[in-house]
Amino acid sequence: MKTQNTKILILGGGFAGVMAALRLARKTNKHSVQITLVSAADQLVERTRIHQLVVGQTLKTYRISHLLRHSGVQFMQGVVTALHPNQHTVTVQSAAGTNSLSYDKLVYALGSFVDHSSLPGAAEHAFTLDLASAQQLRQRLPEVAKRGGRVVVIGAGLTGLEVVSEVAESYPSLQVSLLTGGTVGDDLSPKAANYVRSVLQKLSIKLYEQHKAVKIEESTLYCANGEAMPFDLAVYCGGFAVSPLAQNAGIAVNSRRQMVLDERLRSLSHPDIYGAGDASTLAEDGIGLRMACATALPMACHVADALVAEINGATPTPFRFGYAARCVSLGRKAGFLQFVDAQDRPKSSVLTGRLGVWAKEAILQYVMRSIQLTRIWANAYQWPHSLAAKEVTKRENLQFT
Repeated sequence: MKTQNTKILILGGGFAGVMAALRLARKTNKHSVQITLVSAADQLVERTRIHQLVVGQTLKTYRISHLLRHSGVQFMQGVVTALHPNQHTVTVQSAAGTNSLSYDKLVYALGSFVDHSSLPGAAEHAFTLDLASAQQLRQRLPEVAKRGGRVVVIGAGLTGLEVVSEVAESYPSLQVSLLTGGTVGDDLSPKAANYVRSVLQKLSIKLYEQHKAVKIEESTLYCANGEAMPFDLAVYCGGFAVSPLAQNAGIAVNSRRQMVLDERLRSLSHPDIYGAGDASTLAEDGIGLRMACATALPMACHVADALVAEINGATPTPFRFGYAARCVSLGRKAGFLQFVDAQDRPKSSVLTGRLGVWAKEAILQYVMRSIQLTRIWANAYQWPHSLAAKEVTKRENLQFT
């Protein structure tokens, strides 16, 4: 028997939230379903391109209300301030005041933000790749470049590599440094790591490995080895954190405050709540799912399909997913595509140079085009279904193959 007048509430206007809303709306257009998406801003931010925004490149903007037009999804711009899972309600603060929204099914897709708490002083004295901070950095870079100033990027993960390369390429007069507590490319194959090092060298980026940042003060970065590094601009590319909303509501979360999901992507403690994107994971602790667009979109599509199954009175199938590659830009002239196995372990195969640049751009364009097309073709986005949910998280041994 089909469920009638089902209220589905989606929290978050990032890749996961918008994709889930559009796919769900297209697949339920003949059902009595009310879908509402809540987002703090009316803009879907391509976080995968923020490093381009930082150096002054013009990026396309995507209004959520525009992406959802004619889909039947109701859009509410507001900040989610509280969840009440036992009452099936959510409190939202909007320009019109405080609203209490009820739901039958909830999709928790609030995403993530840069975790300042792991480095004292980062919040006060460093820029990040969150949108507002990135826009401020964009304004400061030209002035600092005119006087040949010093820019230090903290963190050599994929985000750090992208932003440090972009800044060094766009502003060759700057003295650019990259600092990491580990080594560059320690989660890549040797071929990819060597390629990254060669590009950093060509861009005259000074590399500080085994230099763990412990504190930032105004214009000075301090390392665990006692070294003090002066700077004009610091960019912090550390790990990500998620909203405490789920934890505060008594929903089961892991040690990182991510909502913990079962194999169908439902909350372990509240099965009427589904999770998609960075704010949720399959693993209770440990590595879990990688926080990335490559994970968020498959999760969002599965959540939409699972909800359709429930509406039709069927049992949702377990989530199936497998990683395929990591795409990284190193400025506009260099980049690489690191192929990985289904559990995200690097393979020896890598595309570099212009091929890497092309592959990265093609994937980013596919992501946004898929979201736009989903409004008229529900299955526009496809992903590898190579592993069952529980297998995806078994990545303890990051060996190269």
